[in-house]
Amino acid sequence: MKPFKDEDIIQAFKAGGKAAEAALGQLYRDAGYRRLADEAARSFGGNADDVEDLVQEGLWRVYQKIRAGSFEELSSIKTFFGGIVKNIARNEQAKRARQSLHLQTLAASEGQLLDDLAWAEITHLLDTAFNTLEPKCQQILELWKLGHPLTEIQAALGFNDLDSLKNKKKNCLKNLREWMLRHPEAAKYFKKK
Repeated sequence: MKPFKDEDIIQAFKAGGKAAEAALGQLYRDAGYRRLADEAARSFGGNADDVEDLVQEGLWRVYQKIRAGSFEELSSIKTFFGGIVKNIARNEQAKRARQSLHLQTLAASEGQLLDDLAWAEITHLLDTAFNTLEPKCQQILELWKLGHPLTEIQAALGFNDLDSLKNKKKNCLKNLREWMLRHPEAAKYFKKK
């Protein structure tokens, strides 16, 4: 298959359908894009899964920007993609740096008292609990902990109204707390209010 040029990719993305799928597939397989995602992932201590996530998220954002007509063609698509994955990686690094603060906020917001605990252990327990949540809950809580307003989260995740999102967030936090309380290794650090 002949490699797509930037103009071809833009045209394919705007056309949608099979043309867009073919262009996305080519970019997805391009080693240069993976290299950019790998460099970005290493900046926050990421692994192979993080690289894969960055490639997919970065390409999705490039696709959305081109489809929306907001790609200004001041740089190549690859350079644009590189900037996007660097920003995603920076956000991930900041998220991980704020994790201990977030743990305290999460505990306080749900009326739990956090006992003295080595941060490495509590981080591991919360990561384990977080990974048991359904993907929609994970998205809601990640956006919420990054400080996004609920109205923005509602629009981004397609909730019909704000009350539905608030109820979902409340249930997600409840599920997280219940997981912690069901597991003796975690329950000893969290108390019911």
